[in-house]
Amino acid sequence: APFGFLTKSSMPKRNPLAAIRIACVICLAVGLVIWFCGPLLVGGHELTFRDGASYYGPQFHFLSRAWQGGDFPLWNPHENGGLNIAADPTYGIFYPPKILFLLPIQWPLPYHLFLCGHVLLAFLSMFAVLRFQNRSTSAAILGALAYAFSGHVLSQMHNAVYLVSAAWL
Repeated sequence: APFGFLTKSSMPKRNPLAAIRIACVICLAVGLVIWFCGPLLVGGHELTFRDGASYYGPQFHFLSRAWQGGDFPLWNPHENGGLNIAADPTYGIFYPPKILFLLPIQWPLPYHLFLCGHVLLAFLSMFAVLRFQNRSTSAAILGALAYAFSGHVLSQMHNAVYLVSAAWL
């Protein structure tokens, strides 16, 4: 095989309870993210620190308003005397999870869903990596918890592009 690590013998063995375990892990992850992000999702709080407030928040708010208004902006006339946002990776206008900014919900909820969704993705991706390495379900849950709720990942809630990269490993 061209990729030696993707052989049948390297894949974890499945048992009949695997689907139930995976469902429980997903429920645990969603519950923890909702518990952690609750103030952002329902408490009326907003991120007002570092780049989350002064850089990414305004960028994503501009995108959200434009997309909800039926426009697909390739240019932001309000930033730096005009900015080509199609070529700016921090806007990420072609990044599929940005579809959250199309939802007809009040700002900043789409932004907070985007951030909290990436904490959830960090948990699930680390769990998948550890299970792929034949770690036990318990070890994979513990490792995913340690990663997704680590200072490194959570400190990036104010720096969206780094949080996105941490979520995708």
